[in-house]
Amino acid sequence: MTSSIRAGNVVVLSTIRQGNMENPVEYVRSIVALETASNLLSLKIPSMWIYSDCQDFYLKELASRQVRLIQQTGNGMGCVRREAMNVALSLYPNASYLIWIEPEKPDMVRFVLPTVAKMYEQSALLGLFNRVSYESYPKEQALYYQFVRTVASHLIGYDLDYGFGPMVVHRNVLPYFLTYNSKYGDEWDSILIPRLHIIKDRIPIAIQEIDFINDLRMTEVESGNMDIVLKRIHQINNVVLSLIAEWRFLGGDSLSSSN
Repeated sequence: MTSSIRAGNVVVLSTIRQGNMENPVEYVRSIVALETASNLLSLKIPSMWIYSDCQDFYLKELASRQVRLIQQTGNGMGCVRREAMNVALSLYPNASYLIWIEPEKPDMVRFVLPTVAKMYEQSALLGLFNRVSYESYPKEQALYYQFVRTVASHLIGYDLDYGFGPMVVHRNVLPYFLTYNSKYGDEWDSILIPRLHIIKDRIPIAIQEIDFINDLRMTEVESGNMDIVLKRIHQINNVVLSLIAEWRFLGGDSLSSSN
């Protein structure tokens, strides 16, 4: 499997916005993202990031870590994520596995190749992650993830860390994401609802348990930050409401008997 990865069978996708360097959260996120890029480089995993609002010196830092940078053309969370997938399909025609991670999660890099290997062994077309602990997160963020996980697991019928964004997508199921037409705001739902459709269609998925550690710099700068608290409230409304509405639309039966 390692030789096929080096031959271009895998690519990591992300989006990056440097933003306002006087904003503590945006500043820390930009620093942490450089570590994510360094970790990818150390494992020789190719990566392509869509960028916006980045200064030249910062783009040079990313490029020095062999991140392939493409300037963003669209607007909105869902639109830009689909843009990243479309660009990756064009630039990496031999890539079978496309990995989506957020740039502020450098610890995710160590799980990429083992998850691709597990998918390959199980002939799975989607790789998702169940975290074993939320202790490294700000408490309010941990509570958000736990609530979403509980709701999703009740609906689907087995334990699923539904709200966790990173995923490995085989190119054969990318149309689920690229043709997604949101009824829910096209935010976090833009990647979560297509995953729900894949699950409902009983397409083989692999779920990897991971001891992921949230970057402590991000935890420190986001803990108790009221702007981030408001973001979590908005996020939980988007994610939970879309999850319940779409699951009911799809039929609402539990899949526990087949998993």
